[in-house]
Amino acid sequence: MDQIGLEARSKNRLKQIERVKNKARQLFEKQFPNPSHIPTQDNFHDKWMLYLSDITETFGAHKDYRRAFNWAVKQVLSYQEQYNWKVTPPSYIVTNKPPKQLRTLEWMQRAWRVHNFYQHWYQQLLSKPVDDQAQSFCNVVLSFIFHSGHCTPCVVRAFIEYISGKSLALKQWDETPFVSLLTKGGSFNTNIKVDEQPLTQFQCYLHPVTLGLLRTWRRWKDENWCSPNDESSLMKILTGNNLSLTFDQLCCSGVYVCEQHQGVSINQALVEYQVGSTKSYSLPTCDLARILHPEVAIAKYFAPQSTKHTSNKSTSHKIERNFDTSIDTYQELKVSLYPKNGAKELSKKKLLVDLNALVERIKSSPEQVSERLIVDWYRHKLSTTCGIPTIKRYHANLTRKWIYLCNQNQLDKLESDDLESIYQNAIETQPTIKSQKYFTARLKDLHGFAVEHYNFAQISEQYLHSDPTQTHTRSGFIDEALFLALINTIEASNDFDDADKLCLQSISIIAYRCGLRISEIRKLRMKDIEQSNIGWLSIRSSYLGENKTASSLRKVPLHPLLLEHEEDIINKYFHLKFEQQTSKTKPFFSLGHANLPFSTFEVSHLIGCLLKALSLNNHLVFHHLRHACLSKLQLLLELPDNHPIPNQLIPYDEQQRQKIKATVFGRSLMTGYDAIAAFAGHESPAMTFRHYFHFSDWIVAHKLSLADYSTITKKEA
Repeated sequence: MDQIGLEARSKNRLKQIERVKNKARQLFEKQFPNPSHIPTQDNFHDKWMLYLSDITETFGAHKDYRRAFNWAVKQVLSYQEQYNWKVTPPSYIVTNKPPKQLRTLEWMQRAWRVHNFYQHWYQQLLSKPVDDQAQSFCNVVLSFIFHSGHCTPCVVRAFIEYISGKSLALKQWDETPFVSLLTKGGSFNTNIKVDEQPLTQFQCYLHPVTLGLLRTWRRWKDENWCSPNDESSLMKILTGNNLSLTFDQLCCSGVYVCEQHQGVSINQALVEYQVGSTKSYSLPTCDLARILHPEVAIAKYFAPQSTKHTSNKSTSHKIERNFDTSIDTYQELKVSLYPKNGAKELSKKKLLVDLNALVERIKSSPEQVSERLIVDWYRHKLSTTCGIPTIKRYHANLTRKWIYLCNQNQLDKLESDDLESIYQNAIETQPTIKSQKYFTARLKDLHGFAVEHYNFAQISEQYLHSDPTQTHTRSGFIDEALFLALINTIEASNDFDDADKLCLQSISIIAYRCGLRISEIRKLRMKDIEQSNIGWLSIRSSYLGENKTASSLRKVPLHPLLLEHEEDIINKYFHLKFEQQTSKTKPFFSLGHANLPFSTFEVSHLIGCLLKALSLNNHLVFHHLRHACLSKLQLLLELPDNHPIPNQLIPYDEQQRQKIKATVFGRSLMTGYDAIAAFAGHESPAMTFRHYFHFSDWIVAHKLSLADYSTITKKEA
């Protein structure tokens, strides 16, 4: 029987891809028949243009042309390795689908119907008293959508579950009541962990109308109330079957009602956030509490020995090995798995003997304990659940990467937070979602073995998530009091000399005020810092490191973003570097040795430990300095200069706010989110929303609180 539907389409698609690759191979070999004959750059260019002409005539569909083009680029890159070609191929063709539009004609027609429904419901709310439990339930849910502006279906469902429960406790932040709602699964990342289970938490601020209706619901609600458990029953209560819409359509169309309230002005970026098209994640309640009550603890932290200032020594965290006695683990494994006399001679029994012998030999090299671990794990897997082909596949995908991590860090000595950071970086280096998923699963299994047999620190399950498409977003914010305490603690430390104190303080300031990644700060050179009133920082690739993405190539202003005491620290460090008279191509930030870059691992570990000790919040890390910077820019963009923002969020006076906005956003705020994304080095604002904006919920609540209800009478109110 012939395949139909999804299976048939998938099979046909794979056949078409194979046909395109085969044809591309023929056309490529037509121009480059002998790869051992190395072409010159000019000759390669001529042949390449002929190849492009051939595929242009051959492939009509754009996706087929792109696939043939990219296949040829990959082939040239492979020839560079195999045959030492010196030519440089063009970049891959990358196409991004345009974002799905919200305001289609179909959506607008639904939105108009929902707006008419809202007006009818609201007039009934004003004119008729609530006379039954179901009507009270309907009113509070609809107000949660139309007045409080929560239009994401999974959030509304969580709210329905919340008001159907026994406890209706409210919280308050900056005089605005809110509820914390938890959801599980869906398209959102997790951002909090409850009883070892990763969940997504939303802080839902309530409009005064919703708050009043919630109080009415409390009077009507009894212990026997059960919320509707299916969509049709729920929609019957909410709309009385007056709208032929699904529950999701009602929620997403409700955002149009929010826009139409008199006195409310919400831009499209926040509208997309309200309906869940653009993801953004709330701050944990502990961070919100800190902003209003910014108490700091006394931190007594001593820097690790390798971070302390010692003259003429690098601060690298790599393990110093005795290479006379160390064993090449990868090569030894390769010899065991792929013997020269052929795979037929390799038996499970023989491989186990070889792995046992290799483990015993590595025991004589104590600094290679983490490498012994992976061999021991292969031995364990082979003797329990896996065959030789599986071990070979594990070896091909994991061994090199694991040994690289072992060479960079002494993994068995690290704390949980450091291991999480290292593992997450290793996962992110995998090129595709599929390879990330496979690598994550292997790493999770290997680390579990390491915890049980090698006393590795345990880490949270969420940082080795089995599905990398749903990752964990570390929402966090460094308030002004906490950051000032960090700067003062570094100043009071006895573990560093004055030059290293200035360096650490300057690194922290640039991360907090300019939002640079620590890897970007590390590769700043003296020539990358403009000597001007603005002090533009050029983020570019150099011998000190590559840019993370093409979007990372940018310029970031420095001086307009600094407070007065921070300006003094930066200037002192500038003068110190100029007095050292180092080359302009040398790293600007250095600890111990003026010509060597600092260790990103040790600096981020040091600052992270200080932030945890000062705040007593164990989830804060160095990267949250960048989170705070970008969240502040969103507040400056969305809220007026005279808005009474808490000083722990925005410390600038009105004049400096205007200067920052003019520098970052230019004369127009219409493309403000694109400007912030460019400032952050992101391809689009969606990335900034997803990982770094943590006040979108509060901004929307503030804008909706400006709605004008002066037309209703005192009795109706």
